[in-house]
Amino acid sequence: MDIYRDIAEDPVFVESARRIEPDARRWDEIMDGVCWAISRNPSEFPEVRKGSNLRLVLTDAYPGIPALRILFLQESVDRCVLLDVSIVKDAEQVTVTGE
Repeated sequence: MDIYRDIAEDPVFVESARRIEPDARRWDEIMDGVCWAISRNPSEFPEVRKGSNLRLVLTDAYPGIPALRILFLQESVDRCVLLDVSIVKDAEQVTVTGE
């Protein structure tokens, strides 16, 4: 049986999303996909630091939505919390440590 985790939004995530959303016409569409993927299998996403429950989602840019960096925490087996979201700039390097 598959476990679908609850997805909560931290107030910092909500504020960051509010600032990004006007520049992202397809915000709901991309976030539905991200939340579905996290709820299905959060361990598919890389740990920010080895041994932590802090994980990273990177999305590609599409028409109407910039590339996004989303940090989330897997609080328990059945709950994840979106912590922050930011736009990935073209020249930015994104690295994950601890592997």
